[in-house]
Amino acid sequence: MSPVWEAVPAQPGRDGWHRDTVLRRTLATADVVAAFVALLLVVNVVDSGRVGLRWPAVLLAPFVILASKALGLYDRDQHIVRKTTIDELPAIIYLSVLYAMTVWLAEAVLLHGWLDRPEVFALLVAGLITFFGGRLLARALTALATTPERCLILGNGGDAARVRGKLQSAPGVKAAVVGRVPLSTVEAEGRPSSPGQAMTMPDTLARAISERQVDRIIIAPGGHDQDDV
Repeated sequence: MSPVWEAVPAQPGRDGWHRDTVLRRTLATADVVAAFVALLLVVNVVDSGRVGLRWPAVLLAPFVILASKALGLYDRDQHIVRKTTIDELPAIIYLSVLYAMTVWLAEAVLLHGWLDRPEVFALLVAGLITFFGGRLLARALTALATTPERCLILGNGGDAARVRGKLQSAPGVKAAVVGRVPLSTVEAEGRPSSPGQAMTMPDTLARAISERQVDRIIIAPGGHDQDDV
């Protein structure tokens, strides 16, 4: 089998499961650090040190992780190719509001002293900034530490080339196209216009996925009938 483009060598142990696990754990760590950075900033700077932290404040760590999980902030990236933090902004705003309100309502347990309304609002804004910035940094570090997602395209040569170009130029995308499977039986059985244009027949798709260690399949239907797709 000859791929449309030169295959990207597989790296054992650096598969999609590993990449998703690293990203989720990095995002969770970033959320916890962001939560405490925002709280310490408000307590020590905005409130001028009048309020201190009690030891139960450590319980904010699992609370932030559970709240983020409930808002779907750890389950989105594995379903998309373009992983950007700006698309999560509404959920991050909800998380910031929930975090600030929780700290305010539980301040008798979490803090030595009391937060006024300006401090609570400052905590909301600080949380929004630190959550957003922390997630930006977490995704950047994960992209540097992991291999690109290995993508297989279903479609004709022109559509596949167009998709490949978009993947290479889109921000927030770290993906490598490792081959193509034609949707058209005529193209698959006919003579390709250039050597190695058609990677394999659709009925050997499972074999192509296994041999290329594909993480994601992208359909580029072009003018094909929807029933065929």
